Amino acid sequence: AGAYIMYTFNTNKNKSIASSPFDNPAVWAASITALEGLATDLLGLENYILPFFPMLNSTTGNLFDAGGGGCIKMVTFFCGNFGVILLNPAYSATKTGRRTALDILEKMISVTMVRGAQSGGVVSFISRSSRHPDQIMGMRSRVVNRKRTDLSKGIRKKIESDALRISTGSKFGGPCEPKAGSLVKTYVGHTRFATSSIASFDGTHPHQWTPPRLWRCYDLSRNNSNSGRQPGSTPTLVENFITHNGDFDFYDLNGMSYGLDSVQSWLERVTSYEMPSAVDSAAIAGVVDVLHTHGCFSLSIRYVVCLGLTTSKIGEEVDLPAHMDYARLAQFFEVSLDQHLEGTGHRLDFISAMPEEREFLEHLVISMLALELHDEGALLPFAKFLTADEEGGASLAHFARAVIDAFFDNDLLWTVQTFLQHAKGSFGLCVTSAQSAHRQLCIASRGQTNSIAFFARSGIICYGSEQAAVKAGMCFPTPGGDIGRNDGTFDERPLRYDLDDLNGEICLLDWGGENGDTKPDVSIPNRHLPVYKLMDGRVNLVLIREGKKETNGFLYHRMTMLDPKDHEFMKPLPEDYTDPIAQDIRDIPRICRQIQDDWRGFTPGTKTSLNRLTAWNFTKCLQKRMQSLHSQSIERQSGTIDILLTGCEVSL
Repeated sequence: AGAYIMYTFNTNKNKSIASSPFDNPAVWAASITALEGLATDLLGLENYILPFFPMLNSTTGNLFDAGGGGCIKMVTFFCGNFGVILLNPAYSATKTGRRTALDILEKMISVTMVRGAQSGGVVSFISRSSRHPDQIMGMRSRVVNRKRTDLSKGIRKKIESDALRISTGSKFGGPCEPKAGSLVKTYVGHTRFATSSIASFDGTHPHQWTPPRLWRCYDLSRNNSNSGRQPGSTPTLVENFITHNGDFDFYDLNGMSYGLDSVQSWLERVTSYEMPSAVDSAAIAGVVDVLHTHGCFSLSIRYVVCLGLTTSKIGEEVDLPAHMDYARLAQFFEVSLDQHLEGTGHRLDFISAMPEEREFLEHLVISMLALELHDEGALLPFAKFLTADEEGGASLAHFARAVIDAFFDNDLLWTVQTFLQHAKGSFGLCVTSAQSAHRQLCIASRGQTNSIAFFARSGIICYGSEQAAVKAGMCFPTPGGDIGRNDGTFDERPLRYDLDDLNGEICLLDWGGENGDTKPDVSIPNRHLPVYKLMDGRVNLVLIREGKKETNGFLYHRMTMLDPKDHEFMKPLPEDYTDPIAQDIRDIPRICRQIQDDWRGFTPGTKTSLNRLTAWNFTKCLQKRMQSLHSQSIERQSGTIDILLTGCEVSL
């Protein structure tokens, strides 16, 4: 409409303008925009419009080239992690508690959406079935937002509808919600802002490369009293999920760097599953699938072949074994381990912790595999990856030792640590697995922020990319009343821990399982790390600081008190409004008045004005600069800038 008005105005002023309005490029642009708006907003025809504009297709990985040959690579930065860990069973035992839990989650999403609200999703965990209540599986609830809808409300509605669907299906032997109190409920989520593409469902987090699959696994829980008592593996549902902010560019292996395209095509062959999405975050999920092998010999063999030997490489020319080959060879390792358990009476955790026990198991395996390189033996598909030279790092002994180490060591924390050691890019990560989601999840930051808030009185943990989002845990009353000591100690106050995104930091949150666990379930390579007890000892915090040495002691010097009663500069989250834009406009006079009152020292409850303090410091910097110019103590050249003002705009 504006283009037509301008056209009419210009035509009246200048009769030389073309007679037809469609001779004006502005009219064409306005018409196409209006058509797109009517088609998507009014008629909901996004899926029908997209094929006519392939340059907008996010699945190609490139902008302006649907064939993938464009010169502008799609990179997404404006995304947000968030999540809630409900240690207090009251949040899952009653209808009021479940509603409050979703209230907290919705509040976190609404704050995180400042980073982008084009799409979002959450994964929570449920029982595999009523016949297998001890095995859990993920339930993803993902939403692609529309132009006139609220993503936080859309995700909540999807979670509620999925929960209803699970409740109905459980009556027929399908997946079911665990019994109240039997599983700590977690919600692991993400909002996405696709800066160079449209928002698509397959690009929406949480990401999973390999669908859930049954593998034969052993229970290696460190504190499981039954672990290792009964030799033999059991079919276990294996699946991993990740949420990611930042970009994944390269993966290093054996002195070579491989780009994202190579990693994606390689993962399709390694896992035997097609790429679920072209976004880089999905490839992280695929690499996690290869690295995370804890308790499974089949997956440990696959890891060693693909990433654990000196002969391992990423490339299209690599001809990898099939899944049945991994499972067939794994039987030799399982038989050797079962014989060792029966013969010695040792527990799995004891064998894992003792190097001589691992070495003895290695000899048992090698003696069984010695004849398998001949004829149609189970080792034949792997012969091309092995060398006869012991010094080459890929002999049969190296192979057996690497598989046994991966079986015992490649847990969740080790997986995230190893991935970040080899990956290039920026990462705000949350990684969780169905095998350990009942007691732990892993959060990491390098070049992307992540904060974790502990609410001892409520019995919940909130984490997120936005520091403000984790304050959602204070916005709603605790179902059934507060828990904990409530004795005024520092630990029972709401506290926030900010991961070191500059140097890189990995955090494992472990809240224990059944049988009153007190130690974090961490494999041998990381058991030397200090363990920090939080929330009255209910939560273990294990940290890996990539840029610094580990230090023992308290973490409280790095923690921030969240309650405005404890921190004069900490503000509560604002109330929710049906029209946030109109509320922003109404708030302008109040905000301006607060700024002016602060300058004049009229702000009640404050000892000094941070605005005046900042201005005083800025004045000192200007004086120092001008004195340096006057004394000619600094060299001044043409084009020198004395003051550079920078800012960040978040536009709605």
